[in-house]
Amino acid sequence: ETTAPPEEETTTPPPVETPASILVSLQTEVDEQLHSKGYQWVNALLAFVFGAVLVWDGEVTFRWVVIGVVFLLAAVLAMSEVSTFLALDETSTIRHVVGVEVGALAAYAAWTGIDGVMLVVGALLGGFVAFGLQGKLVAMGLTVLSENKGAIVAFYSAVVLLSIALSKRKKLGSGLAVLSAGIGGSLVTSAISWAVTTCYLSGYLGFLDSVFKQGLSAVGGGAWIDFLTLLLNSESQDKGLFLDSAYNFSFGGEVYRLDRVVGCCFWFVLFAIGARSQLKRAKALAGGVAQAREGLRRALLLGDEGHAEE
Repeated sequence: ETTAPPEEETTTPPPVETPASILVSLQTEVDEQLHSKGYQWVNALLAFVFGAVLVWDGEVTFRWVVIGVVFLLAAVLAMSEVSTFLALDETSTIRHVVGVEVGALAAYAAWTGIDGVMLVVGALLGGFVAFGLQGKLVAMGLTVLSENKGAIVAFYSAVVLLSIALSKRKKLGSGLAVLSAGIGGSLVTSAISWAVTTCYLSGYLGFLDSVFKQGLSAVGGGAWIDFLTLLLNSESQDKGLFLDSAYNFSFGGEVYRLDRVVGCCFWFVLFAIGARSQLKRAKALAGGVAQAREGLRRALLLGDEGHAEE
């Protein structure tokens, strides 16, 4: 008798993580961290501080915000990987230590090569601008930018390269001031909205019930990032004091949620104040630099004339 050889055990190799899946994984991890219940006050506080500084002086602060974003992304990705590798939970000290170490290393690398990082930021800004222009141009009848893939790639490439060139030549000063004021205003507004809503739900602002006679029974709390999303996206879920309240109104067939209306108005006020202040400061600085250059040029000319007379 002959016995059949035992069948070889086969194991399915783990799926190869493509760049797309890596980005999706990173997005998922960042989203989980931003929605973590234990750190919402930290998220809101950081948003308020960074936002206020961006509104006041974005030209210098924007670079540090970029470095901070690099730190956070690297830290979140590192915490995710070490948690999977060592089977750690979210409260593990080791997990947080590794995240801080990797984040600090990435932030230091970004700081030492900040000019290169800012070129990447310039490219990203160019991509956002191209995306907005594409929608406007297609709406105006330039359908080639929605139908011809070659034209789309050429259009995006041209806008991104122009943005990189302007960034390299330091010509984005005014644009950066406006962008910083806009980003900072949204961060401050969302942080304040989250804080007010959270305090009300915690029972610290009960007097608001007597102020708003129609009631605030359906107040919608949540993570700080949800309040920021409400400002940026009109189709996002409502959050705030006036969730499903009688204070929401309709106009032209559209329903306007008071939480978003008030938030966007306050955001615009911060943006207008910050942009005006920064542009005025940048103009004064440019005038001072021009005067200094003119003074130096005249001094050099007078020096040359003196040497010629000798």
